[in-house]
Amino acid sequence: MPEPEEKAIVIRYHVRAPGREPITLKLLLDRRTLQLIAAPLEPAPSWTALAHEQCPNCPLKPSESPQCPAATSIAPIVEWFQRTVSHETLSAVCDMSGIHSK
Repeated sequence: MPEPEEKAIVIRYHVRAPGREPITLKLLLDRRTLQLIAAPLEPAPSWTALAHEQCPNCPLKPSESPQCPAATSIAPIVEWFQRTVSHETLSAVCDMSGIHSK
């Protein structure tokens, strides 16, 4: 069975902020549909719970999907940036070497 990265386009963002540990954010996109393939953050933050702020038109049931898929897909980014001041200077490098066809 192929590894997830073999079936995906991989884009990495290397982000640095003064006085902080750098972070690498990895996005995996389905090669066929270009939809985001989200790797779950374990344990998921409490704010990702579907019951926390479920959208009125969301068809999911908390009993079947306890976490919101959209919230869990952005959780690593939100968790890292929550301590960032909005006017703080950051350095970001995008590595798109994973977009080439296989």
